[in-house]
Amino acid sequence: MLHVAPDILTIFPFTTSSTGYGYEPKYNGLDRVCIAQHRSDPYQEPTEHDEVEALLESLPDWLERNPLNGLGFTSQDRFIPTAIAGLVFRSADSRTKSV
Repeated sequence: MLHVAPDILTIFPFTTSSTGYGYEPKYNGLDRVCIAQHRSDPYQEPTEHDEVEALLESLPDWLERNPLNGLGFTSQDRFIPTAIAGLVFRSADSRTKSV
């Protein structure tokens, strides 16, 4: 769901798998979102449920904060992972064509 380091917070957007068992990445071509530290204090690794909730609440407005919704981008900003995936797939296509 997330990885905490002092200078960067990494979230892994997910959705329930199509089989209904387990989880899978929420977006094609994008398996994580990294948020650089922008506060004066480093990120602290949460050890309790309340600390995880507080950390998620501190995410930027353009990110989904509710783990029940799979984290990731808000519905208004869903175009961002779509655009990134388009760049990833376009880059992969250009590499296979040049070979």
